[in-house]
Amino acid sequence: MEPLENDHRGLRSLSPLVRKIHDQQVDGLMVELCDKVLDGKEEQRDICSIGLKSAILELPMSTGSVAVRKLTPKLLGGLTHSTLEVKLECMDILNDLFKRFGTCLSEEDCQSCLDALFNELGSPRAATRKRAISCIASLSAALSHTLLNQLVVLILTEVNGSATTPDLRRTYIQTISAFSRSGGHKLGASAPARCSSSRRMMPAHMARTPVRVQQE
Repeated sequence: MEPLENDHRGLRSLSPLVRKIHDQQVDGLMVELCDKVLDGKEEQRDICSIGLKSAILELPMSTGSVAVRKLTPKLLGGLTHSTLEVKLECMDILNDLFKRFGTCLSEEDCQSCLDALFNELGSPRAATRKRAISCIASLSAALSHTLLNQLVVLILTEVNGSATTPDLRRTYIQTISAFSRSGGHKLGASAPARCSSSRRMMPAHMARTPVRVQQE
């Protein structure tokens, strides 16, 4: 790992290395890279983040379950990090992980990811909200119908909430738009039922209030 930490040239050898070494060695490499992203110095973090993203892209599908089991808890923990750059890097890596191996996540893992990412939609920082939206969109393609239904109902309820600010309402609507593009095939068939369900969950005065999209 020392050459990788101190020399950008080490990244060029990482992709072919991942394809050649044994699965157990790849696991150790991913965990070490992830730990450096979370706790390393700034230069180490940047290099190791790029390296981890490259490793995720090169991993064979047969190692997907191991990758999500090893990395997901660590990266979700990084969302609570006090350093903004660490949080953003973790969400970037999660996004790549979901795109490649989202189907390897268990129902419990998906729920944990949704809980953590949904909280980030309320962040005061636009960069954090943007990445949270991207992660939820990538994850949505792997969600069960049950979790997807819960997500849609929750967002629609929040959109119509009387305490929801215009900026947050806009973020929720952007989130629906993003995961509709990723998992739209799951949304189409039962969308009316979901909307009706969300209306039943809301107080009467909210159910009668139409959702108005704020113009940019």
